[in-house]
Amino acid sequence: MKVIEVQNLCKKYIIDSYKSKVSAQTQKKSWNLFLNRKNKEQFYALKDVSFDVKEGEVLGIIGKNGSGKSTVLKVLSKITTPTSGTIVTRGRIASLLEVGTGFHEELTGKENIFLNGAILGMKSHEIKKQFDEIIDFSGVEKFLNVPIKRYSSGMKLRLAFAIAANLEPEILIIDEVLAVGDVEFQKKCIKQMGSLKETGRTIIFVSHNMSAIKALCNRALCLSKGTVVASGNVNDVVDKYYLKKGISNLYSIAFSGENSLENDFVKLISITARDKNGYAKSSFAIQEDVIVDVEYLVKRNDRSISIVLSALSKDGTLIFKVLDCSVIRWGEKRESGLYVSSCTIPKNFFNDISIDVGLEVFVEGEMRLSSIDTISLVLADEVNDKDSRGGVMLDWPDSYLRPKLYWNIRKLD
Repeated sequence: MKVIEVQNLCKKYIIDSYKSKVSAQTQKKSWNLFLNRKNKEQFYALKDVSFDVKEGEVLGIIGKNGSGKSTVLKVLSKITTPTSGTIVTRGRIASLLEVGTGFHEELTGKENIFLNGAILGMKSHEIKKQFDEIIDFSGVEKFLNVPIKRYSSGMKLRLAFAIAANLEPEILIIDEVLAVGDVEFQKKCIKQMGSLKETGRTIIFVSHNMSAIKALCNRALCLSKGTVVASGNVNDVVDKYYLKKGISNLYSIAFSGENSLENDFVKLISITARDKNGYAKSSFAIQEDVIVDVEYLVKRNDRSISIVLSALSKDGTLIFKVLDCSVIRWGEKRESGLYVSSCTIPKNFFNDISIDVGLEVFVEGEMRLSSIDTISLVLADEVNDKDSRGGVMLDWPDSYLRPKLYWNIRKLD
């Protein structure tokens, strides 16, 4: 039986391009422009999206940031209304979209458990039946009688997930919000969703973690710019999505125009992969160094900043993350001006693999800058050195790293 049916779903927003100012004259001008449709820009967060979810199915929704994933969940959860299209749902829906969604800040943790249960249409005795499991999973027993407004974001997340997962809704909707929690809690949540899957619960799961998507989901839906670009078996959709990402093998990104990335303290200019001779490229031999250059402008010298690079496999698994604070000490201020931070990935470090390199900038006391796009590199064994790891010809396993380590063997008398 189909528990969710979505047909030709559209969500349109009107963007006012006019920036109003404070004076009465400009406020009046702003109102006149508001009435003039010519100054309005239409933006479709979703356009003609159609899909079905069967009872007991776990559907993963994937795509880049801004592709429309969260908008789909908000429409399904009735947080926002669609512009057009039809949605049919059968069963109670519990949603975990943002930290604190559905909580009343002035109520205690205990009171919010009953409030959320009532919103789901559950009776008081049903909530009491699951109360101990919710408290045990969330780990906030000591703070049950404390107002939610005094909870940390992590505490709110633990309680919100515990409520959503244990109040036995027919349909559970989970957004990327799990990324907010610590690693142990994320593992706990994934395990709990696996248990719910075994009981036949219907789950819609949005995540950038492709390993979790593949492990939990039966089917996957890939969105791009508000439209469905792939749908079907989870392995096929994930592989197709990341294959499409990797075809261009981008080795350089310039942050300008619509792709501009800056704040009051730093402006990113570019990220480029090159070899030791300075040639920018996307394909490297395992036996050569990969150098990643990040060019940026420090606007002010009153905050410390750090350039952060992440290496990810094509399924979204984080391989490593490094900061340039190994050269500039953590907390040290940088003088205003143009900089290039270069990171060298040494030869014989990776196995045959395609990787994405992501970029972030940490600014002291400010929200970090994160690039949505990544450069995509391919590392291949261009010479036959299969015997260089141990003196015999071997086909190396599908591991991400293939370090060439040196051994010292001593005979003990």
